[in-house]
Amino acid sequence: MELTCNRTIVTLVTMALTAALGVLLMFLGCALTFPGDRPAQDVNWWGIFVVLFYILSPIPLAISRKLSSEDYLSPESK
Repeated sequence: MELTCNRTIVTLVTMALTAALGVLLMFLGCALTFPGDRPAQDVNWWGIFVVLFYILSPIPLAISRKLSSEDYLSPESK
């Protein structure tokens, strides 16, 4: 039991750190420019829309879980 709990915590912390690192690298990729590449005001921020989709992606899953409840599928409700 204790080993499973520790493994779960390690997995969650690893996933959280990986997600945070990914978001940090995405922001840096959008914000930083190479010297002599282009002026700083012309930086392309379109990649930040990925954050919006990270936030919106669980919504269809939540809706489908709500619609497919056990009460809806039980034979007693017919």
